[in-house]
Amino acid sequence: MRRGSFLPESTLTELSPLTKLSEFPTARCAQGVLSVGLMEYAYVRIARELEQQIRSGRIPPGGKLPGEQELAAEYSVAGGTIRRAVRELRDRGLVETLPSLGTYVLEELPPTDRPAE
Repeated sequence: MRRGSFLPESTLTELSPLTKLSEFPTARCAQGVLSVGLMEYAYVRIARELEQQIRSGRIPPGGKLPGEQELAAEYSVAGGTIRRAVRELRDRGLVETLPSLGTYVLEELPPTDRPAE
């Protein structure tokens, strides 16, 4: 297997452009989850899950997100991964981080840019 590769080299050479994505195995790696042939980084998954909690009201407007260490333990990732996920939420206009106080859900959320799941 080549360094940084997730599939055996023989598999990589046997794939044709018509190979269905559903034929790929699902596997975990240090950077995220390889699912149906596509890579999803842990921070993207965590940001998506937190956004779902925010939009569902589980974390209400004005509510405080759990702290970095608590989220890191819950998701079994490093603090840097949580910081990156929170940055994604800030970039989406869902939360605001106040230094030394925490990260809070904004009162008015932007509309979602993707269909409801």
